[in-house]
Amino acid sequence: MKNEHFLQIQSRIIESAQVPQSVASAMEDWSNWMRHGTGVKGYPGASVGFSTGGINCFDDMDSAAANYAARAVDGAIDSLDHVSRTCIGIIWLGHTIRLNRINVEQKSIEAIKVIWRGLQIRGVA
Repeated sequence: MKNEHFLQIQSRIIESAQVPQSVASAMEDWSNWMRHGTGVKGYPGASVGFSTGGINCFDDMDSAAANYAARAVDGAIDSLDHVSRTCIGIIWLGHTIRLNRINVEQKSIEAIKVIWRGLQIRGVA
């Protein structure tokens, strides 16, 4: 379970950065993807759907889209400077790195704006 304190900070950062809720969802998918390494988990049960192109049901399609979004976020984060990447890691992944004389929340707000632009370029947000 995620720490309530970090969830509040994440919400504050998304709100302060004035980015769409889709960015918050993409960041959530990315953090799950980074923690588990096996892709974003979809619905617990499979739903009836269609079978074309290797996609067997809606859950497969949803999972593929979430994984694409997670990889897009990861690419956008990779384009950030080291301090911004570290701040994102602290807030979304719970890294325990200390940064001297840096406002982690403010740096994360700036980083989220850059991530949003990266997601727009990649067609995710």
